[in-house]
Amino acid sequence: MGIESFADSGNDIGSDVQEVQDSDMDFGDGDGVNEFDEDYNKMKMETEQKLEDFDYSETSKEVSAEQIQPQETEQNPEEASLDPSKQAEDMLADFDDEMEEESYNGNVVESENVQAEEKSEVAVESKTNEESEKTAHFENVSYNQGQNDFGALGTCGPTSIANSLNRVTDTSDFTENDVLHNAMENELCSKSDDPSKMGGTTTKEVVSIIDNVKGEGSDIQTEVYEYDEALSVDELADRTDDPGTVAIVGVDSATLWDTRGDVSCSGLFQHTDTPSDHWITVDSPIKDSEGKIAGFNIIDSGGGVEEVSRDKFEAMYVGDAEHTVSDPTAVIISKSGESGETYAASEGVERISNYKGSNMESDGRDPNVESTELKSAFSRDNFKPENTYDATCSKEFSDLKNKNVMEISSMGTEESEIKRAVNGEIYTPEEISKLKEAREKIENPKSDTIMQKVAAVDTGEIEKDLKAYLNPTVWDLDLKVDTGIPCDCKIYGFVSKAEDTAPYTTTPEQCYETLRLDYEGTQYTNPNQSVYVVRYTGDTGQYEIPYSKEFGGHRSDGQPFTGNGYTGSPEYVVPEYVSSGTTPTAGEIYRVNPDGTEEAVAYYASREKAFELYN
Repeated sequence: MGIESFADSGNDIGSDVQEVQDSDMDFGDGDGVNEFDEDYNKMKMETEQKLEDFDYSETSKEVSAEQIQPQETEQNPEEASLDPSKQAEDMLADFDDEMEEESYNGNVVESENVQAEEKSEVAVESKTNEESEKTAHFENVSYNQGQNDFGALGTCGPTSIANSLNRVTDTSDFTENDVLHNAMENELCSKSDDPSKMGGTTTKEVVSIIDNVKGEGSDIQTEVYEYDEALSVDELADRTDDPGTVAIVGVDSATLWDTRGDVSCSGLFQHTDTPSDHWITVDSPIKDSEGKIAGFNIIDSGGGVEEVSRDKFEAMYVGDAEHTVSDPTAVIISKSGESGETYAASEGVERISNYKGSNMESDGRDPNVESTELKSAFSRDNFKPENTYDATCSKEFSDLKNKNVMEISSMGTEESEIKRAVNGEIYTPEEISKLKEAREKIENPKSDTIMQKVAAVDTGEIEKDLKAYLNPTVWDLDLKVDTGIPCDCKIYGFVSKAEDTAPYTTTPEQCYETLRLDYEGTQYTNPNQSVYVVRYTGDTGQYEIPYSKEFGGHRSDGQPFTGNGYTGSPEYVVPEYVSSGTTPTAGEIYRVNPDGTEEAVAYYASREKAFELYN
């Protein structure tokens, strides 16, 4: 468990969240008996018929996790049977035991061994087939480049690197953003004020970036085949037919996106012999019923193409009768350990030293895709007041939400002067029902939902201020001490959707008021002191609506915690959540300043499972 940091609302203290895991019990199916005499078969059929006729309706009841907690039942768990199917299984098991004692034990054991061996062989074969089978659409890759902190659009190279490494390692550990950061920091890609020209990579740069990001001790190997030594289509198909091998291939985008006639978009085909302008990942060949190469499964981050025919692939890779690609290039990436010569030994180093993959003639994007400058997905500029939940709420509903919420204390108020009294009114059952109904209609966060949390006050020591995010360590909840043991970064405590919060947290004082940071012991006391805000995406299994007992929940946090699922903001209606430890998948940390500006100070590095400061 990582350092807990609670900031968005209520107490700056973590709640003890009890995790209840559902346990699926496997009772077996009686396999293993294949030789029975007539009496056994007759008796068994009669027993099974009784089970089919058995009425489960009286015993099939939903049982909550709370009802089955060991501390809340006096019944011996071994004696309890909540599942009628378990009762059925027990009846059959008792019957088989009786028959085994009479005459069938030897046959059963022998049969079980035979069937176990057969099942094992089938399982091994099935696993082998599964591992070698590839599909046209892959969930652990990105078909849309431009998802980075720099607003760079010409990033087909870094995106293809991330996609290729994810496919080879069967993970989602690599992202365009992380790869591009490495490329930028090590001067391994083009830099420009023009987003369409930012992020382009040469073949040599692609290999160097792979070496940097694959990780120390990695068995990932790279090979480069280019120009006269370029692999044929059949050779490339043969190499990528291995489940542990993919290829980053240079192609001309005009052929890939069927825009040969529009030279203004791609810059290609103005001459009969021009270089490729776009990197893609070739994942695997597509074969027809006779086993011949019919095409390829590809990952195209520019136009989102998922597969191409053999003829089209050959045309965009090496050319056709109308046009020749002057620099056919394939970077083979594998974990086989059987790589050939790496790029450093390639004769083509000098000849293609100026090759820029995505930005020589094209920005590496489908010309039909809008090429406007993109900001970081986590920038506050992407979130508008008109898109907030508050914009959908009436004044009447806002007043109802605030009915039993204490008056806000001004920022900087002495602790002894902070008002703790509630307004003196309580919610009626009808009002509770209305508030809950509205709250539970709100769509739960998804894996791509950007969430927000106020992380810390800016004291001028950023690494200390953001330690829980930059250098997370295990926090012992019982002893309430930092163990110093490194761990993955997790986001704890009260959070909200950025779309609902970001437009109303533009200054430290706004953060304080909108998120009700006037709790006992608050660190947010100075409106002229900048604060840090983290915006991130992450797993969705750790969020819950923080209801009080009055609203059917379990939280007992004191005011200004509302318990109704919304913050106690006197001005806005902001739905809130509480996280019991969310692992980010991407994100940035911003410094929010008193003048209303914000600046990105750190980004989430997925491989390191922590945030890293920008240089």
